[in-house]
Amino acid sequence: MLGVSNQGGFRYLGRRDAPHLIVLTSSFNDRDWPDHLDRETGLLRYFEDNKQPGRLLHVECPRFGNELLRNAFNACHSNCREAVPPFFLFRNAGTFREVQFLGLAVPGAINLSSSEDLVAVWKSSDGDRFQNYKATFTILDSPEIKRSWINDIKSGNPFTLNAPTAWRHWREDGILSPLLAEPTVEHRSK
Repeated sequence: MLGVSNQGGFRYLGRRDAPHLIVLTSSFNDRDWPDHLDRETGLLRYFEDNKQPGRLLHVECPRFGNELLRNAFNACHSNCREAVPPFFLFRNAGTFREVQFLGLAVPGAINLSSSEDLVAVWKSSDGDRFQNYKATFTILDSPEIKRSWINDIKSGNPFTLNAPTAWRHWREDGILSPLLAEPTVEHRSK
């Protein structure tokens, strides 16, 4: 549907140095690198794929995910949001290639500075130290993603009237409108 490969946690459409869109996929069950989506705040904590010693942070990571993260967060904090592609978040939902769409994400969060939302963290394994990125994203309040917008993105123009309102507000003005938890229904006994 999105035109990306079907393997790996980090996938993109277009050139690596200027992707049209990026897909993040997580199982949310890695105990050592615990991705987490907080439905109360709309924040996603995501760890990239450099999860073993022996690989450099940017140049040897599978599918260049750390490089894509660095570039997107740099553009975001340099007020070049037009260079930041939309991030589509999916969760592994069963067997083989089944996934569930969780939301449209953008780099950063309202309450985090540029030195806090993308952080290289150190880990040790078998006595070897190595780094991986911990990234914080905001899941935007975009209850519907139109097929026409996906087609616009594929053609290299993500900023159209087909884009979700929350995406356009973030792209134009840096306004973050997080997707908050669904309202709960109060049940009363009679």
